[in-house]
Amino acid sequence: MSEPQTFVIYDTEFWTDEGCLQRRWRGLQDSPPILIQFGAFKVSMEQGFPVFKEINMTVKPTSLGKELKITPFFEELTAITQERVDKEGVSMQKAFETIEAFIGNDKCLSYGSDVLATLLPSAFLNDISLNIKANQFYDFRHVLHRAGWSEEKIADNSSGSVAKTLGLDVNYAGNVHDAAFDAHSLLISLRHLVDQDQLSLDQIFVQY
Repeated sequence: MSEPQTFVIYDTEFWTDEGCLQRRWRGLQDSPPILIQFGAFKVSMEQGFPVFKEINMTVKPTSLGKELKITPFFEELTAITQERVDKEGVSMQKAFETIEAFIGNDKCLSYGSDVLATLLPSAFLNDISLNIKANQFYDFRHVLHRAGWSEEKIADNSSGSVAKTLGLDVNYAGNVHDAAFDAHSLLISLRHLVDQDQLSLDQIFVQY
């Protein structure tokens, strides 16, 4: 019996500070958007998208051999503390080994291009080879657009708010801007859109 076809829905949290978004992480005191949390679900393409595996990993943020400290702004935004990072965080090398093993050859969905915004700079600045391919990654925002959402509505949302906008209860531990919570928000949103015939399976993975 053949293995079921699977895909990955994921989200990341990354180093930030007040005003970083407006400065695009280019301020003189800004660090790059280095990975701090990775949350993901490996899901079957079968009806209802049952979950096969999940991951919620805290990462110690490092860049060019330097450890980055959690900012008060990041802590307030995500509820991830320096204490949690010190206690639970894995090294960047271990994080990418785990991510690559989890993803394998699966296609991946995130709200925006997290692979470009977070994973690639984190790997580059830690001298880590990223053994996953660009054509594995897809933008969930395009999925929402194909389901009828306007660009304005998509821009007004984030990964963690999509489910609420659809009137769904995420019913998962954590909060918006927690990577696992946000990934689960996307998962139940995808289930809802397909269940309500607002989206077909062949509309999910379409490259632009």
